[in-house]
Amino acid sequence: MAKQKRPDLSKTDAFQRSFLQLSQWVKRNIRAIAIVLVPLAIVIVTTIIAQIYLQSKKTTRLTQLAAINNIYNDEQQTADDHSAELRKKIKKIKELESKKPVKGKLVKKDELQQLEQQLKDVRADHQRSFTQYRDFFNAHSRSPEGWAAAMSAIGIALVDKKQDIAQELLTDLLQHSTKNDFYQVQARLLYIKLLEEQGKVEQALTETEQIYRLAPDDFKPETLLIKARLLLAQQQTSAANAVCEEIIKNFADSRAASKAKAIKVLLN
Repeated sequence: MAKQKRPDLSKTDAFQRSFLQLSQWVKRNIRAIAIVLVPLAIVIVTTIIAQIYLQSKKTTRLTQLAAINNIYNDEQQTADDHSAELRKKIKKIKELESKKPVKGKLVKKDELQQLEQQLKDVRADHQRSFTQYRDFFNAHSRSPEGWAAAMSAIGIALVDKKQDIAQELLTDLLQHSTKNDFYQVQARLLYIKLLEEQGKVEQALTETEQIYRLAPDDFKPETLLIKARLLLAQQQTSAANAVCEEIIKNFADSRAASKAKAIKVLLN
């Protein structure tokens, strides 16, 4: 009968000795280990809880902002429905008039003109959504959701020709979003529009320099194009021509380059 080979227990014994030594070391140094590990565990748990909390807050803000967006859309839909109704009336009058004899046409001319003027004057009443956008921004002025609400409120104010309110919101938005290039660029673009309406072209030109510094590379030629347009508004044709040449030279493949070439043709 073949001799059975005895199992090698040396490795098992070595593991048991190592485990025993580790256990004794832990026992001797339990307080020191606790001093290190307990705070570390607290930090880890606190970080996880903080992340969950922040994500929950962000979700809440997004939900609130979506609700305001729905109000804005409803306001716009009301205006669109009114426009559609006016178009139907105008179309009906024109169809009836087209069927009349030449001498009898345009009997409802005054009514038609009134309806066409009403159609031109249709504007969505966004006062409710504007107030909620503004209040949301004031409550969350340090969050991207708050900045998005501010942009919407500013857009409404500009359409309603409320430049003072728009400028106040823009100033606050620029102040609170200094570390976010996207909102800095978008806000400054609106600010340029506002400054142009106020005739402050020099100030608007200064803003283009800020935008150029912050904008991604693919938007830089568009920024220069805005600068060229502002220079033309000031009748600084040579400076505008130089900016167009810069666009053509440094951003030859951009859409702005073709526009710059067209401006140069007009200037020369």
